[in-house]
Amino acid sequence: MKKIILQTTAILLILAGVVACGKEDGNCPYKIYNEPNEPLSLKGTKWKLAGFVDVQICTMKTAEPIGEQCYLLTFHEDGVISGSTSTNTFFGSYELVNGSNISINLGNMTAINELFDGLRYIDCMNNVISYISFDERLILYYNPTNYLLFNSNMP
Repeated sequence: MKKIILQTTAILLILAGVVACGKEDGNCPYKIYNEPNEPLSLKGTKWKLAGFVDVQICTMKTAEPIGEQCYLLTFHEDGVISGSTSTNTFFGSYELVNGSNISINLGNMTAINELFDGLRYIDCMNNVISYISFDERLILYYNPTNYLLFNSNMP
């Protein structure tokens, strides 16, 4: 019995190593290999959250609940940011600092309890440190290996 357990454990460790190695050698579709030289302007753009990306383990969790009015984000010309969470609307401010660095303050928000990923979204947005915008996508990094992935939501 011990032999079977040891063999099973060894096989699982080998498989875990193979999976981990495959993700480190450039096969992760969520890792950005060629960043644009200069970030595109965010002023006047509208976005919809696709999901929460963890580059280290090469995964994206789709934001829930899924709905047309959930997780929208608009960058206005005057430094105002507005949008929606899972159940609330918000407005606040954003400041582009030094190239691709950005500071976001969600500010005022309606007060309905958040559902599913609502609180996570708010927390991530309040911790955004930098952005990349290209090919109708917006990436907001909230730490060096995790980001929010948005798709263009222009009318």
